[in-house]
Amino acid sequence: MYAIIRPFLQLTLLQIGPQDLPASRTLLLIAAGAYAVVGTLVGLSFYAPPSAVAQTLAELGVMALVVHLALYLRGHPERFMQTYTGLAGISAVLGTVALPLVHTVARGVPPSGETPVLAGLAYLLVLGWLLAAYGNVLRHALSLQRLSFGVVLAMLYLVFTTALTEILLGAGLMS
Repeated sequence: MYAIIRPFLQLTLLQIGPQDLPASRTLLLIAAGAYAVVGTLVGLSFYAPPSAVAQTLAELGVMALVVHLALYLRGHPERFMQTYTGLAGISAVLGTVALPLVHTVARGVPPSGETPVLAGLAYLLVLGWLLAAYGNVLRHALSLQRLSFGVVLAMLYLVFTTALTEILLGAGLMS
């Protein structure tokens, strides 16, 4: 089991790039499945179960489309499997880390109107870590010169994905 989890931990810690993952459909399905479970659990803090599942599936779909398009535009479509596997695996790892923080923050908002400060700060730290890890994967996959370019793309990706899924969920198209 650790042999499966280890490369995702290494990716999350920026120790390896997506090119170090095997191009394996099985590993891709494991990573996407793990993210689907963790993402749904995170989503349950804010949405009803059908919407939490829909949001996570939408995120996985948008991730696949954006990664495929970016790699195609940069002339590296053959890197899709490893890139998508890496991003999904990072999302599963850091989603697991963020899960108790998200539940704490979500629980603190409605009744008191106050977000627990330490949980909020810890969540922001995890979000920054996610951006760095995504940026590392994107830097390698897209052959970018600097990690900062990958981080900027990761930020744009997260804003786009969040906005799109909120629009779709808010419009009732996915719930």
